[in-house]
Amino acid sequence: MARRIVVDSFAYDFVPDDPPALADRTWSLVQGRVIDEITGEPLTAMTVSVAEPELGVKTGAGGTYTVFARPWHRFSPLDAPSYTISISIEADGYLPATRLVTITTGQRTIAAPAPVVPTNVITLSSTAGLVSGQLLLLGPAGSGQERRTIASIGPAANQVTLAAPVALPHPVGVPVVADAFVPIVLADTAMHRVGVSIRGRAVRRNATGIGTQPIPGATISVQGLWRSAQAVAQHLPPVPGDGVSLSPGLYAVRSVGSTLAVQGLPVVPGDDKLMLDPASAGETRVRVSNRLNLVFPPAPPPHSVLCIDPDNAELTEYVGITAADGLGAVTEPGNVTLEHQLCADHRRGVRVQRVAPLAASLPKTLTDAGAPGDCCVFVSNLAGLAAAATVVVTGGPAPREYHNIHTFNAVSDADGYFRLPPISRVAQVRIDANAPPLAPMTFDYQPDYARRENWIDVVFP
Repeated sequence: MARRIVVDSFAYDFVPDDPPALADRTWSLVQGRVIDEITGEPLTAMTVSVAEPELGVKTGAGGTYTVFARPWHRFSPLDAPSYTISISIEADGYLPATRLVTITTGQRTIAAPAPVVPTNVITLSSTAGLVSGQLLLLGPAGSGQERRTIASIGPAANQVTLAAPVALPHPVGVPVVADAFVPIVLADTAMHRVGVSIRGRAVRRNATGIGTQPIPGATISVQGLWRSAQAVAQHLPPVPGDGVSLSPGLYAVRSVGSTLAVQGLPVVPGDDKLMLDPASAGETRVRVSNRLNLVFPPAPPPHSVLCIDPDNAELTEYVGITAADGLGAVTEPGNVTLEHQLCADHRRGVRVQRVAPLAASLPKTLTDAGAPGDCCVFVSNLAGLAAAATVVVTGGPAPREYHNIHTFNAVSDADGYFRLPPISRVAQVRIDANAPPLAPMTFDYQPDYARRENWIDVVFP
């Protein structure tokens, strides 16, 4: 429609451009909120980013965030029915989280009979959700596409009448996309805390009532736990302490029902290698002094499993390999590709050993999902785990992973000092302390996740 404006007594007639399509405008594509898994409270400080280019991210109050873009500019709607974006969330004191989100383009297709130029009635695979006045983008992609406005729905089922006839052919099966967009609202992302250690000293008061003396051999163990701050506030009884500590933390996402089984990982004697270059956490390739006896796909399983940095218990990792390559004979140096990203940094010159996994025991199931980096996982029962050294975890699309395992038990040394393995994902624990013939003690403790090490003194009467 022509419009007229007057400037300095001169009248100008002009025809304004059509308003941009809704999907050509900037939209919030994805909306979400980030909370603490234990407290349920939103995070006040976090960083949200996306791996894909040409997408904007904005965080707001109450742990909220949005990913925004112009949908039809960022995701060509006629090229694919959907696109996947990767949202990364980081916050101090928490393990990083990743959300994979599928953005659908809402494609439907031209159905028989194919429209004949210059008809203004077309048949679609579905007219669900279409309304009069809506813009349609008709395929195919590229030079054959055109835009038409819907005048009315019908006259027949799955047909629409266009305000103007089509000018180009649109074969049966080519995509059609309506000018509409609804943001995706994600469920809350519950962030997992980084694990902390509980350590301390077991002592008893002197008979004089002045001072204390250490108690060696005291057993300190977690017998129950509260998973949420709400359960603590409501004075609910603790749930069984069927949690274990893995070192390092999980390499991959593991859903409820994944399995954990005791599996010995004895070292193959006389087959040590050296790491020739330092390796950082997150890397999947390491350079070793030789490739002797390494077996990897496509060779038949079992494939080689390496023990990296065995002389440093806090950094030791067991990882399977997927490839090994290098120049010259297998006695020469080469690169090894690992099944998982390294969890820790490793110095140049550390030992790399080949292990021969033994048969796994009857597996236990994970009763709660685990995220990459989780040091604490919850299983169906603890039978047989107290004496175990290493386990295998399986479930889902990720390759199996191996870990050192510890139950939440400790024995005080000659000076009374003890240390429980790293724990996380709990609001409060119930601790039993035993040092016969002294009377046993039971008390509740809330880990302080702002401190990597928590100190408690266990004072027997």
